[in-house]
This record gives sequence, C-alpha cells and structure tokens, in this order.
Amino acid sequence: MIESRLEIVGPLAVSIVFFPSYNNQDLNGVALAPTPAYMAAYIANRIVYQVHTMLLAGHGVDENGNAFWEVQDDSENINNGDCGYLRFSQELLILGSLIVEYIEIVLRG
Repeated sequence: MIESRLEIVGPLAVSIVFFPSYNNQDLNGVALAPTPAYMAAYIANRIVYQVHTMLLAGHGVDENGNAFWEVQDDSENINNGDCGYLRFSQELLILGSLIVEYIEIVLRG
C-alpha cells in the first residue's frame, strides 16, 4: 500500500517506530532493524519505544537482497547515514508495522 502511494504521489511524511537498538548500529548505508528482543516485545505488548517522523523518500533492495525503506531524517544532521538519509528494514512489515502512520501531501494547482 505505502509503496504504491509513494510511487504515485512521491515522498510521504511517515511516523516510524524508533527502537533503542538503532543507536548501536552503523547508520551508513545499512538497513536498520531492531534486535529480535525489541521486536518481540513490540509485537507482544505493542510497546512503542519512540516514534519519529521523517520523509519517506524511496525503497529498494540492498546488496544483500534485503528490502528497505529510505527516509530523510529531519534532525539536520547530514552526518547520519548517507547525507541525512537512513535505511530501515522492510522485513518488519511481515512481523508488525515499522511505519505506524503516513501523511499524503497533495498539491493542487
């Protein structure tokens, strides 16, 4: 659903569950994914650790064959990831949604 909206209308504002385990991961080009323990607790108890709103700019598959979402961080820190762009694993869509909401912005002329 979100992939098709992204392709039709372009970038979307999304709110993403931001797990504490992301802080210990390399942000440069690697698709971020929570540890299995954090993901299990999130699914079992719907624990929301933190929700962060960013711009969903695209999606793709990395060199290891893992599908990812590419988002632009709004923290103004271009040293994060690839010049401010981060990748999040799409594998989470099988287990529980990483993206908890999205907003479509439609401009009319």
